[in-house]
Amino acid sequence: MPAPLLRSQPDSAHLPKLLARHWALLVLAGPALTHRRLGSSNMDQALTPTPIVGAGLPTTRPDSMPHRLAQRERQSTGFGVQVQVSRVLNGRWTLSAGLGYQEYASTVETTQTAFDRFLSSSTTTITHRDTYRFLTVPVQAHYALGQLGKRLRYGVMAGAEAAIYLSGSNLQPNGTIKDWNASNSPYRSLSLALSTGLDVRYRLAPRLEVVVQPTATYFLNPLARPATGLPPRYLWGGSALMGLSYHLR
Repeated sequence: MPAPLLRSQPDSAHLPKLLARHWALLVLAGPALTHRRLGSSNMDQALTPTPIVGAGLPTTRPDSMPHRLAQRERQSTGFGVQVQVSRVLNGRWTLSAGLGYQEYASTVETTQTAFDRFLSSSTTTITHRDTYRFLTVPVQAHYALGQLGKRLRYGVMAGAEAAIYLSGSNLQPNGTIKDWNASNSPYRSLSLALSTGLDVRYRLAPRLEVVVQPTATYFLNPLARPATGLPPRYLWGGSALMGLSYHLR
């Protein structure tokens, strides 16, 4: 008897047929833990107190320079939302692209001391949440590692995104708050970031999935333009994005 003919199965046979070779619309949103990495600059070698005058008596304020103030920044929470269109190439690979909004933030605190002519001093502590808001254009590749049962599948994703600066606010060395927009800010109008994370999906219906994407993002270029003399900040964030994916066809 001749041996039975064995045909190779496409990779999509390992995943539900209803999810293979489909276009889908994906909406995600969620909080993020954000901060920045400070790069080195020539100004770091010249951090000295700057003299100021209060009521005729000179004193110094150690954090009067932007670099001193930047070193006091601490991580804070941000927020992000994305709308993407994805295309399943086969059972495991998916490409997606879209638009998003992302807010990065850091908390900074500074202390100012002023003296009057009677040598009495007053100390004021100012705390502010510095913000950086972007319009993002994410492009991602997703790879499905496997599935649990008939409805839950999991994988990884990685990609890049263009980040267009929109607005924000910062605490200044003199204790004032400065609001920025796209036209008057000292920051680059366009930045590039890389992102990677997990992609977990649970099928609610033949065309509808719940999607959870824990994602890490890191900016490849410093935020401020070199000519401004500001500390080189490389923004990063860890997001917990969650949303829905609807298969169009």
